[in-house]
Amino acid sequence: MEHRARSQRASTEPVGSTATERAPPGDAEALLAASPRQAAQRQAIAGSFGTAPLQRLSVEGTAWGAATQARVTTGSGQGVAIVDDGGDKVVLKGRQPWANEVVAISNLMAEVLKPQKGENAPLAEYARAVTAKARVLSAGEANTAANQVQALAPAIPGDANRKPDVVADIRTPITLVYAYVPGKDFQDFLDANNAPQGAADKISEKRVLGGRGARRNGSPIAKFWTDPGPMYQIGKASAVDLISGNGDRLLSYFNPKNFRLDDDNGVMVFIDNLAKNTQLFLTDVAAFHVTARDAFDAWAAMAYVNDFITGNDGAVADLLLQNLANDLGTSVRAEDQAHVQAQLQAQQAAMKAWFLQGLASGREALKQITKQPDKLLAGTEPGAQRELKINLVCRFLAVQYQTRDYAFLRDVAKMQLGIL
Repeated sequence: MEHRARSQRASTEPVGSTATERAPPGDAEALLAASPRQAAQRQAIAGSFGTAPLQRLSVEGTAWGAATQARVTTGSGQGVAIVDDGGDKVVLKGRQPWANEVVAISNLMAEVLKPQKGENAPLAEYARAVTAKARVLSAGEANTAANQVQALAPAIPGDANRKPDVVADIRTPITLVYAYVPGKDFQDFLDANNAPQGAADKISEKRVLGGRGARRNGSPIAKFWTDPGPMYQIGKASAVDLISGNGDRLLSYFNPKNFRLDDDNGVMVFIDNLAKNTQLFLTDVAAFHVTARDAFDAWAAMAYVNDFITGNDGAVADLLLQNLANDLGTSVRAEDQAHVQAQLQAQQAAMKAWFLQGLASGREALKQITKQPDKLLAGTEPGAQRELKINLVCRFLAVQYQTRDYAFLRDVAKMQLGIL
């Protein structure tokens, strides 16, 4: 399942293929606070209601009665509902048997991406990185949310079943709510680069004396090789992808829909933090006849995970850079390809160094989180938390002890957690 064709790639989080369909995630409070437009919206709303507390949509405790509009996404895939209160938005997706894993790994990503104590990050652009907040809804709250979508969302012209199907999914356990935060898929920058006649994001331009060179005003795409920020943040995020066995970003291939750039605020946003494969499970899931032990064994057998466990970070970096060169170098418009491929080759050593610095920071963050795994359980179902915690710590310890012996790691994890 890991080596799917590009057209068949799937992910577990509710993010469509365009800016209008994808749920742009992030650390909601931090990212929205940095957005002048959102700040102005908040101020305007506060002014209209005086100083009384507002009931607002949020991942942590959603006031569904505050919703003023909703819509369901179109296109291929299961579909999601986006619910809006006039200022903030959240995204709903039902029928998610791996929902607890999604939330736990999203929490892990948020922790790893935080600036760490003593971290010496070589950053200029994209000095901050965030990910989606998510929460599992109770059956009662999911039903309330579905009622709001049913009441507020318009039908989809030409697709009479789309809205009823999405509403029915939200009523079907397990349902997730995600933060919706601004940003653009990296795919959107590639699409702009490939736009006909006057591309909005050209990477190279003609020189007076012939040939092509870097565009003088820069390009977000070119920042992969001109600025430490993107590769450093990808290194940190890859520590989490390696813990979950997620190749659907850069470890198995380059997927430009699974990270975003908020270019205005210099923030990198990581989304779709799990791929639908056996290794994602951290609990026993009867519906898939998968146990946490099965998932651990599938995870530990992955080549790049084994490299990470054994400390061969250089091999991880080489693999990721090769995927980037193979796909990014051919994803840009034809006249930019030679320039991009030349830059990726010429700057490979620098990009690898930046990535390895980020990955080392991610490793250190994992060590610290091993001591406080309860923070990864926020938003998960109480009945799943014991196994989530044990099996996450098993994977952390596998990396620290450089072993894939699940029985040994589980015993150590339980002893460390004080679980009998």
